[in-house]
Amino acid sequence: MVVYDEKSDVWSKGNGEGAIPAALLAFSNERKKPKKPASVHGITARLTFYERDGIEEFRRIDSGCWTGNAYRYADLEVGDIVYLIAAIQGNGQGATVGNPRRSAARYDEDHTVIDELPIGIYEIKVDLIGEDGEYAETYWFQLEVGEQLKVKRINQRAV
Repeated sequence: MVVYDEKSDVWSKGNGEGAIPAALLAFSNERKKPKKPASVHGITARLTFYERDGIEEFRRIDSGCWTGNAYRYADLEVGDIVYLIAAIQGNGQGATVGNPRRSAARYDEDHTVIDELPIGIYEIKVDLIGEDGEYAETYWFQLEVGEQLKVKRINQRAV
């Protein structure tokens, strides 16, 4: 569930009044020995939605929307978890959410973008990139848009 604050244009996790169903993708920064743990700053997410055949690109969101963040990036400290919105559902309709906002200078001009997402099953490729370019990972998920939103992580694959 997510809550949308119209004044700040920020989406946050929550179950309170006005909360709507959402498919959230969790990313964590776990300690892995013997590597020294490091924080990752300014992570942006590109989401590419593929229709069920897994070949044809349906939609690409170049800057995904992180919960609790006004801008298109998130910081991931060691031991933290951040949540990326894969889809929301309201009035029986699915939708994607993108956040193009890069800086405070354009805060009032760059608003989150909500686009309809028809009922169906999608594969989502999520490319995460840190601001310094040293961090880059790709993850795959399957999203089912229907009466409810259902999401699960699947094995990575080449496109």
